[in-house]
Amino acid sequence: MTLTDVNDNAPVASAPLHVAIAEDTPLGSEVFAASATDADKAGGKNAAVELFFLGSTRKLGVFAMNASGHVVLTAPLDFELRSSYLLQGRARDGGKPTLLSDVFDVAFEVGQPSAAPRGDN
Repeated sequence: MTLTDVNDNAPVASAPLHVAIAEDTPLGSEVFAASATDADKAGGKNAAVELFFLGSTRKLGVFAMNASGHVVLTAPLDFELRSSYLLQGRARDGGKPTLLSDVFDVAFEVGQPSAAPRGDN
C-alpha cells in the first residue's frame, strides 16, 4: 500500500504588521522577513512554500522579496515625497492545485534620518 499526500492544506503566512524604516537606510538592506508554513507532509512538494508580493506592491519598485520572504530595499526613500507604504504579499505552495495563504499586509513608516550630534560653539 502506498500513501500519497494530498494538497489539502493552504500555507499560512506571517509578517510584521508595522515596520519603521529610516529614510537613509542603505540600498540592499534587509528591512524585514515574512515566513510561511504548510501543514502538508514535510519535505513534499505540497509543503514547499514560496512567498511573493502582490502586483500593487511589485509596482512600487522600492522593495523586493525573495521566495524565502526576505525583503530588501531596492530604491532610495524620501520622507518628504512619501512617508508610508503598504506592502501586500501571499504565500503559495507547490501542490496541484496550488493553494494560497491569506493576504498579509505590512505597513511601512519612513522616518527622517537621525540628526548628527551637534557640539556647542
